[in-house]
Amino acid sequence: LHPMCGEAPNFKVPQLLLQFLDSISNWASDADLQLIFDNHTFDPSVNTDPSVEEALTKVWPQIAYHFRGRDEHVHFEVLNEPHGIGMTLWNAIQGRVIDAIRAVDMSRSIIVGAANWNTYHDLQSLPDYDDPNLIYTFHFYDPFLLTHQGATWVEPSMDQVRGIPFPYSATEMPEMPDQYAGTWIASHYESYPEEGTAERISELLDIAVAFQQERNVPLFCGEFGVYQPFSDPDDRNAWYEIVRIKLEEHQIGWTMWDYHGGFGIFTPGGQGLFDHDLNIPLVEALGLTAPPQSPFEIRPDETGFVIYD
Repeated sequence: LHPMCGEAPNFKVPQLLLQFLDSISNWASDADLQLIFDNHTFDPSVNTDPSVEEALTKVWPQIAYHFRGRDEHVHFEVLNEPHGIGMTLWNAIQGRVIDAIRAVDMSRSIIVGAANWNTYHDLQSLPDYDDPNLIYTFHFYDPFLLTHQGATWVEPSMDQVRGIPFPYSATEMPEMPDQYAGTWIASHYESYPEEGTAERISELLDIAVAFQQERNVPLFCGEFGVYQPFSDPDDRNAWYEIVRIKLEEHQIGWTMWDYHGGFGIFTPGGQGLFDHDLNIPLVEALGLTAPPQSPFEIRPDETGFVIYD
């Protein structure tokens, strides 16, 4: 979001961006969908700088002003996965961002989360913000060895982590590549017999459930998923179903990460087309009903459309 806006100190939101957001909001309304504007100014390799407060407290009120009094299906998420910033400092910054939005819009739902990558482990560290319309969020990717096998965006790269079974099976578990000796990845291999079970997933999610019940607040799992390229399809589907059922048992809303990408709901090697390439077992594991699928056939377009006006 921030790179799309003007420079400090005003961080002016361009009118064109607001027009795009209006279009998205209208489409969501037509489809009867709830919509989150998630501030994804995010780089996993760069720690969240405390100076982000300057942008957050300038950008969000502009967007809130634009949508004030309308589009109740739209919700604001302050910042995706703050990390490398102190918990107390982030909590204070987030509180001031809430105040900045409330100075413009008192009724909009605001989604807030803990530092340290929106981890559920730190939900309890969040203050009890004095605001009746907050939704608390967390992300869930445990066991990480399973969900991120093959991931190249972590350090060290997990590109050689492959074929991790779920649930854990001693006969199916691959040997750890030597290159990971002495790293945090090695500790995940060591603990996987205990971590790679449905029971352990339930125990970990109970941490979030306890926060939800103690605070009596709405809770939302904003991300969860298993990276597809090197995971077994049946194991992957089983993980999604276990997590989804647990969340729904406790009325925890969810969105998976992602839709078209490596964590998504389409079969590998396809075109990512909704009527042709859906991963039906995964869709069913998510408790959803897929439309009939048909082979993709390239045909001439029968209608015209405006390319440039």
